[in-house]
Amino acid sequence: MPASDTEFVRRLAEALNENQASVQESTVLADLEGWDSVGQLSVIALVDEYFNRRINVDALRKCQRVSDLLQLVDGQS
Repeated sequence: MPASDTEFVRRLAEALNENQASVQESTVLADLEGWDSVGQLSVIALVDEYFNRRINVDALRKCQRVSDLLQLVDGQS
């Protein structure tokens, strides 16, 4: 860590089965079809596997935008 923002966003799009172009730092997570309970579990696994970080489910659910996730992964929230 820290994760490169571009790498994280790319892997996030893959984990949520979203078009990479539709996932930006400013993207509202609730607007993504893949942002459901399964998608959230995929994000937890992604962060653990690729970024060697464990994130709390409650903290994850508080994230509203991709930028919030970035801060969480970088340990800034």
